[in-house]
This record gives sequence, structure tokens and C-alpha cells, in this order.
Amino acid sequence: MATRRVARSPVDAAAPTGESPLSMRSALWRRFDTPFASMAITALLYSLFLLAKLERKDFDASSFVIAGGEFVSTEQIPEGLTWFSIYGGYDGVFYYRLALDPFTRTLTDFGITFDTPRYRQQRILYPLLVMALSLGRPLAVPWALILVNYVALCAMGLIGGMIARRAGRRALWGLVFPLYGGFLLSLTRDLAEIVELCLVMTALLSLARGRHLLAGALLAAAVLAKETALLLVAGTGLVWIHRAWKQRELGGWQPIAIPVAIWGLWQIRLQHVWGVSLEREIHNNIGPPLVAFLDFLARTADLRNRFHRTWFIEIVLLLLMVAVVALALRRVRGMAGEKLSWLLYLALVFSLTCAVWCEDWAFLRAGSELYVLSCMLLLHTPARYRIVGLMPWIAGWPFLARDLVRFG
Repeated sequence: MATRRVARSPVDAAAPTGESPLSMRSALWRRFDTPFASMAITALLYSLFLLAKLERKDFDASSFVIAGGEFVSTEQIPEGLTWFSIYGGYDGVFYYRLALDPFTRTLTDFGITFDTPRYRQQRILYPLLVMALSLGRPLAVPWALILVNYVALCAMGLIGGMIARRAGRRALWGLVFPLYGGFLLSLTRDLAEIVELCLVMTALLSLARGRHLLAGALLAAAVLAKETALLLVAGTGLVWIHRAWKQRELGGWQPIAIPVAIWGLWQIRLQHVWGVSLEREIHNNIGPPLVAFLDFLARTADLRNRFHRTWFIEIVLLLLMVAVVALALRRVRGMAGEKLSWLLYLALVFSLTCAVWCEDWAFLRAGSELYVLSCMLLLHTPARYRIVGLMPWIAGWPFLARDLVRFG
């Protein structure tokens, strides 16, 4: 009797004997689901954004600096820096100035005058990295400002994938870290939050692995990138003090002592050079809890224009994320330092004044640490918390990127 031959599909034909197409796809997915894939996707998305943004600006990297206003002199600015007469300038111009001379003792140089020199120079790390990359050449500095932040975002994708893996999730969950709208804004205006949070994430991963000395060095660098990283040091430090008191064990002091010592020494130097305190800046940015936030929320809730509609959506996403994390905290085992730090950043964000609660360029940047810590905590919770708390930010990223290309 003749044997009947059964036709096999191309997929079946390619599969080894005993291995189904489904298992092949699963194996392919596992091979793709790595921290390096998270980094590659981050690199691709931000490359496309930068390419589109720079094309709209005629590939003028200095347009990201936003040089303008009373602190920039058109007669003295370096060659290659575009001056905007219609803008009052933005913080990126001070990072540009510091990248040309990080340890300056002069109030005005290169046609740029510091508004608050001690406050600006305390965030020294980002301009130091830019100076090292550009060798301090004015024509190269605008490109280096962008490149340093771009590399830090790619590193965030890689470190985020490692953090996700350590939490027992797929590595591609690491994309929630770099795909935050606030980082788009920081990248577009040459600001320091991206470098700071990249270091913070790496420090927390090192701390989870028991590498206390490395974590201390990374946190010290993060504090020199932006002083608000001290709240993470404070949260971690309070937990360490409690454990040391309870268990009579003094090990693991490096992540607290090293950044505090480095920050203190740097502040002594700044006090010696500039001789002014930070009291005015603190009062300008921090006030009674919820007052400025509720006023801003009430003003944007009318949805009367494109800006108010965008800001209102971003506030709703922020409140939704905070609510989800608050509900999920009890499900997160351990991570006492991250939990306490999250509460400190929550208090900070909602105690900011109208100088910050005025537009998303300000409040999304100020919420960067709160967002990253929320990601770290939610990665240790069931999928429903992660999806509700984080996925709306990922879904909104391309829309904000599109608006920044068209209007930003």
C-alpha cells in the first residue's frame, strides 16, 4: 500500500525535528529580549528624534542651547552659537558656558553672564564631560552637549534592561526608564537630568549587587550632576542608620558617606569662590506643599489651548503613576531605601513653587527622579500595576517627540 506524503509548511520545514514553530518563536524572542536590545531600541528611537529635530533646525546643534535674553551678549558670544532674539534664554546656555571653562571664577565670559553662579556651577559634571569630549572647542561644544545626553540615554536603556532582569521581568521592560517625556525635554535643551539619572540607576543596580564602594562613587558623581540626587542619598542613609542601630552592623556606609563628603567639599569650594548662599534659589523653588501645584492644575484644567491640554494630560499621567505606586508599595519586598527616597521625591515635587509648576519644560524635568524610582518599584509588582502606571508614558513618548520636532 502506497504511503501518503503530507505537505509541510515552510515554517514546519525549517523547524528541527521535534521542535514546534511556537517554540522556535519563543526561543527567538528570548534571544532578542536582552538589555542590549533595550539599549538598541532606545538608541534607534532617540536617533530618529534627533535627526528629525536637527533637520528642522538646519542641523544647527547650537539651537538646542537656546542662547538669548539678558544674560547673553550678541557682541561677545563665541563663533557658532546661535542667538535667539525671541527667547529669554534657557538653562542650557549656562551648561554651554561651563563646558568652555568648568572651573571659572568669572561672572561674565564668552558673552554669557551667570544669573546665580554658585547654583549653576554646583552642577559641574555634565559640562565637565562635554569639555572632555569637545576639548573645550566652541564649535564642538554644542554637538558634545547633545552627544553626552544621547549616550547617557542609551546607557539608561542598557542599565534599565539589567534592572528589569534583576526584578524578574523581561529585559525590554527596561525601556520604561529612557522613554520618559521629561528626558525628551532635557535632551532638547542640553540639560543635566539625563546624566544624573543614568548615574542614579547604575548606582542603585550596584547597591543591589552589594557593590557599595562603586555605588558610593556613582552617587557622588550623580550629586555633582544635579544636587537633587542628595534626596536618594538621604533616603538610603536613613535606612542604613536604622539597620546599623538595630543590627549593630556598620558595613555598607560608602553610598552615604562618599557622596555627602564630595558634595560638601565642592560646596566649600563654591562658597570660597562666589561667597553667596543658595537660600534665594531654595526659596524660589520650594514652598508650601500643594499650593503651586493645585493652582497650576486649576489653570490648565480649562483646556483652552494646546499647551493647557498637553500639560493637563501630563499631570493626569503623573498623578496616575503616583497613585499606582502608592497602592503597590506594600507588594514590593525590601527596597526600603528606594521606597523612602520615593516618598522624599514625592514631597519635593508637590512642594515646588510656581517657578516650576508653570510648564512641562519645568515640572517634567523636576519629576525625573520620582519617575525613575517609580519605575524601579513598579518593576517588582504584578503586570497590572506596571501597565497602568508606566505604559501611558511610553505610549505618550512619540506624541511629545512629534510636538517637539514640530513646535519645540
